[in-house]
Amino acid sequence: MTVAVDAGGTSAHITGPAEWQKRIAAGARKTIMLESV
Repeated sequence: MTVAVDAGGTSAHITGPAEWQKRIAAGARKTIMLESV
């Protein structure tokens, strides 16, 4: 079994989605340009 935790033992499965929810709501996201080759 693999578990994603930080150095303090906090589950990244809880903190990660909460952090991204805040960033998306604040409009803090980068645009990635894609080019066809």
